[in-house]
Amino acid sequence: MTAVDQGNEQAPSVRIGLYQPDIPQNTGTIVRLAACLGIEMHIIEPAGFPTSDRSFRRAGMIISIV
Repeated sequence: MTAVDQGNEQAPSVRIGLYQPDIPQNTGTIVRLAACLGIEMHIIEPAGFPTSDRSFRRAGMIISIV
C-alpha cells in the first residue's frame, strides 16, 4: 500500500548524497540540480577538493545553506 493509497498525498522524500566526490565541477552541477528540484544534498567527506564556505562561494555553488 502506497502513501497515496492511505490518503497521504505527500511525495516520498528524495535526497542526494555524494560519497567522497573528486571533481568539483560535477559536484557543482549536482548542487545546482538539487537546488532546482528542491531536494536535500549531502557531501560526505573527505572530498578531493576544499569544501569550505569560501571555496563554494568562489566556485559559485552557494545556493542556500540551511
